[in-house]
Amino acid sequence: MARKKLRYLLFDFPADHEVDSSISTESETVKALLMNRGLGTRAKLLRFSSKNSLGNIPNCRYDPKFVHVATHGTRKSIQLLGGSISWRYFAERVLKPRLKPLEETESRILFLSCCSSTSAKNSIAKYMKGYFTGIYHFRPKSVKFADSLTVAGNVLGDCKASGTRIRLVPCASRPLKH
Repeated sequence: MARKKLRYLLFDFPADHEVDSSISTESETVKALLMNRGLGTRAKLLRFSSKNSLGNIPNCRYDPKFVHVATHGTRKSIQLLGGSISWRYFAERVLKPRLKPLEETESRILFLSCCSSTSAKNSIAKYMKGYFTGIYHFRPKSVKFADSLTVAGNVLGDCKASGTRIRLVPCASRPLKH
């Protein structure tokens, strides 16, 4: 039997209180939701709590349809234990080397679950042309954990409201080009 293709790539950048208290992070919860739906083998969770841990990223190229990034963000960077990395660094050094560029008929969604995600989206989109057909982000500068997790569930099509499934649709049918 052929191995099922990876569909979900989850990036988890936990804060110190999540690490110190062994609190389940948003990405771990999303992974659990996927496992409960029988999709655990189609999801890959990459967790990095410090700038140094980024040196241990697997040197693989993935072709998921959904990329989820959960972090504590600012307008300019991802906050990590002992430092930060810019959104540009994340796009060029973390995302781009690990994702296959999209073909004309393919689609891939990026979901940014963090504070200042509009700024993150604007920065990442500059460096990731041809890698995503849509980028979901929050307009408010600050986002609560419960809100981001609820939206992540909606994006995955796992949550229900008023008895009907909620599904968000990609904002384009072709890779982003600016």
